[in-house]
Amino acid sequence: MTSCTLLECLTEPNPELDSSNSLIGRPTFQQYSETIELTPWHDFTLDTLLACYGDILRKPRSSLPKCSPDLTKLESEIWNEHTFEHRMTRPIVPQVSVGLVQAQSEMRVSSAIDMTRGGRTKIGQPQPSGFLSKDEENKQSLPDWAGAVKAERGTGYVNRCPGETKLAQK
Repeated sequence: MTSCTLLECLTEPNPELDSSNSLIGRPTFQQYSETIELTPWHDFTLDTLLACYGDILRKPRSSLPKCSPDLTKLESEIWNEHTFEHRMTRPIVPQVSVGLVQAQSEMRVSSAIDMTRGGRTKIGQPQPSGFLSKDEENKQSLPDWAGAVKAERGTGYVNRCPGETKLAQK
């Protein structure tokens, strides 16, 4: 197995995509949410990340394991945000998650963050009952992506870093 740094593994080129079938216009799946406020984070730069975590990111290690088989031609076609998210969950999200596990184990982080789909988390603490009715579940708007942390109380995960998928053509 060849050696590389975590930074090299995580900055490999993204897979080729075919977005020729994607429609132009507003996002296919959009919903206004009053609960999400965007705040500019000007200090969140590669230079800042390298200043904080450069020793871990530049440490030589064996390559990250291949987490997913190669995608078929159909799976590489982007039609809308959902097909793009499906594309991301196979080759990219597992690599980021494995990289986070390696880095966090070396940092001895107690509440590790995992990259996952937003539907696996709740914004804030989980509901006291632990369950939502089917009607409440259908009304609930969740971000597409999550930096998930195990909830301190109850079950489930809290979304510490919500993210949305938007196509450039949209």
